[in-house]
Amino acid sequence: MKYLLQKDKNRRQLFLKQEGKWLIFRSLLHNQGISLEFRKFLYEKFFFSVLVLAGSRYRIKNRCILTGRGGSISRKFRISRITFRELCNIGKIGGISRSSW
Repeated sequence: MKYLLQKDKNRRQLFLKQEGKWLIFRSLLHNQGISLEFRKFLYEKFFFSVLVLAGSRYRIKNRCILTGRGGSISRKFRISRITFRELCNIGKIGGISRSSW
């Protein structure tokens, strides 16, 4: 699991590094004031040579920071539902109480 956490961390760093380039590239591609031929040229040359696809924001996966679990992650706490439940039961997360019926 440590490998997956490190891989996700590297992708996040790469995304932050390339975010400005992605924004410029997308704005140029969607600009209707630029000719279609120039936009096609930008797509063919710039996209595959400069930007690394591993740095795309769609490749970033939310993972639990404690266990590395990849599914059902709470955005606020960045932990999985299972870890969240365990920590709430032992009282490690303040302000959260179990509800009973």
